[in-house]
Amino acid sequence: MRRPMLWLVTAALAITPAAAQQSRYLNPQDVAQAQREHAQMLQELGGAETGPRAAYVESVGRKVGAYSGLAAPGQQLHFITLNSAVENAFSVPGGYVYVTRQLLGLMNDESELAFALGHEVGHIAANHAHIREAYARRNPMGVFGQILGAVFGQSVFANQIAARAKLDTLPDGAIISLEGQAFAVQGNRLLRWTPEGYSECRPRPKGITIDALTPPSILSVLRRGYGPLWHPSATR
Repeated sequence: MRRPMLWLVTAALAITPAAAQQSRYLNPQDVAQAQREHAQMLQELGGAETGPRAAYVESVGRKVGAYSGLAAPGQQLHFITLNSAVENAFSVPGGYVYVTRQLLGLMNDESELAFALGHEVGHIAANHAHIREAYARRNPMGVFGQILGAVFGQSVFANQIAARAKLDTLPDGAIISLEGQAFAVQGNRLLRWTPEGYSECRPRPKGITIDALTPPSILSVLRRGYGPLWHPSATR
């Protein structure tokens, strides 16, 4: 089985607004649209798998969804295994999370599946699709500007999509914003994130409050013992 490309750095792209930490119901219009488009989605992407593997994905998704901050996640979230040879996992605002059989075949254990599903659940819980649309209308840099601004502190909008947290309480694998840069928490040290990998190591400060960029759903998964899959540059 090949080693999957689910590097921890993807967590930095799932940026959750503080409001997502409060239980909420999904937008009824988003839910209705997702239900209408679900059949077409299955038709275009190979159909939905049934059987033990699909049930397993569903069970792991339920565990992750319980920490999403959504009200009644067992009713609002749906986890579908697609019979597709494309390596992919994605979600829609109406509560549907899709993962392909090809991507499942690349995973080594349940922690990698939980991380992938948690990432997608984080998008739904944080209402990222609508945030991206609203921000793209305001920012000429569009979605890319949103990501850069949130991770590197270059946008006022970043203050609305990062959650304050005590650094001492964050698990290994959490992505934080510190001094206008993104860092990953790894034991007693912080690793500075760059598009090429981790480029700097510094001691982990104690007793400070920072902006946490990792969604609460993924933080919950990490706290329950699911270890992150580190990029090779993190081990140097």
